[in-house]
Amino acid sequence: MANRRQGERLLAKRIRAGSPFCLLLFDLDKFKVVNDQYGHKWGDNVLVTFARRLREQVRTCDTVFRWGGDEFMVIFECGLEEASSRACLMSEQAGGAYDVAFNGRSLKLEVRASWGAVEYQAGETSEHLFARADAAMYARKRGRGGRQEANTSAATIGPPPAAIQ
Repeated sequence: MANRRQGERLLAKRIRAGSPFCLLLFDLDKFKVVNDQYGHKWGDNVLVTFARRLREQVRTCDTVFRWGGDEFMVIFECGLEEASSRACLMSEQAGGAYDVAFNGRSLKLEVRASWGAVEYQAGETSEHLFARADAAMYARKRGRGGRQEANTSAATIGPPPAAIQ
């Protein structure tokens, strides 16, 4: 998977080409809980699993890269309607039940990711494109955040520490 620097170069190349594409931004919901409750090694394993699941769902013409922390981006060669439909499916399939192993122990987690999808507009800079994707992702996160909080514990991304076996 490409890193942020490689992703920025690929994004700049797409912009220079001027052909239509969409940018998706994925952000793991409440990921900080994993690092705070279980430690960064567990968090790293969650990120690796999410990245693998995300990569498994992209076409060869698409590009997926880690933006930073718990954020991932995908460049799709398609319109916004298709990109949004695919992002919804990808979020469901990359998230879900995780059984993360570390040091011979296992941790069962429920992982969710919010996403924002935007279509490149002629003349737009990569910074502006990212800002729009970021705003779309946070709008989606806020839109379902209230319902999510009402139906789950504070640690939505994972179980209490006793669940580590």
